[in-house]
Amino acid sequence: MLKPECSGYLANVSPVAMPESAGSDVRSGHLLPDEPVTSSWSVYIVRCSDDSFYTGIATDVARRLGEHESGIIGAKYLRGRTPLELVFEQQVGDRSLASKIEHRIKKLPRHEKANLQNLPARIHQMIVEWDQCQ
Repeated sequence: MLKPECSGYLANVSPVAMPESAGSDVRSGHLLPDEPVTSSWSVYIVRCSDDSFYTGIATDVARRLGEHESGIIGAKYLRGRTPLELVFEQQVGDRSLASKIEHRIKKLPRHEKANLQNLPARIHQMIVEWDQCQ
């Protein structure tokens, strides 16, 4: 159950400045932007040939992008929209958090997804807000 003050915890995330020491949030085990990990889940955004964006999650983004390109295992949305260009990738931690962030990114307006330099800060803020609501 969410705390009452967290009922809309990802509804109105606004960009924030990244902290000087972006590392691991020890309490939650989630990753913050500049931390390397071998078996973590990542959120990624690809730009399709029709200039639309697709957001997904994977443990191996390069492999997943190859699956999307092949059209056999990839998402139906991407069929016929190749070639794909990976425009954003960030490790975020466990699958649960990656799914939550993916969902929130998918709800962002197109102009905010296209503003790639602000996405790491937005994702960091989502992680921080999620941890505060636990």
